[in-house]
Amino acid sequence: MARHCGVRAAGLWARLGRGCPSHWLWGWHLSPGLSGARLAHAGAADQLQPEYNAVVIGAGNAAYLQQAGVRTAVLEKRHVLGGAAVTEEIVPGFKFSRASYLLSLLRPQIYTELELQRHGLRVLPRDPYSFTPLLEDRSPPRSLLLGHNMAQTQRQIAQFSQKDAQVPQGHAPSSGD
Repeated sequence: MARHCGVRAAGLWARLGRGCPSHWLWGWHLSPGLSGARLAHAGAADQLQPEYNAVVIGAGNAAYLQQAGVRTAVLEKRHVLGGAAVTEEIVPGFKFSRASYLLSLLRPQIYTELELQRHGLRVLPRDPYSFTPLLEDRSPPRSLLLGHNMAQTQRQIAQFSQKDAQVPQGHAPSSGD
């Protein structure tokens, strides 16, 4: 079973008095999107290195680690890199961003260091920025639509709570910023 873990992980599990769980890396792939990596099913131990300085689950910050000279293994469960930045055809004929709303969590340092603007990334504001459909038992469907227009947002919130809709102008947090 230890062949799925690699030498260091197997040693750690042994020190804990347990065998390495066979499912630990099963189904994960070394990411081919990063330099020097080969596609490898984790069950094929001969394609995995015995030791790494860092193991990153999901491509995440692996590029920064590799740039700093850290010997890095990237484990990616999906067949494609990109996480929140991936656009896929989920429904035949329709392409969707998997989680682009998370772009608001993109640190400015990453945006600058990766020269994303130079590579064509443009961030466009959304308005409205949030739509939440609600299906409740024995009630007609309704929804909550939030945007930058405070009066419209307050009317939307009032459907659910008059008190919460009365937040003074300038005090309500905005997810769309």
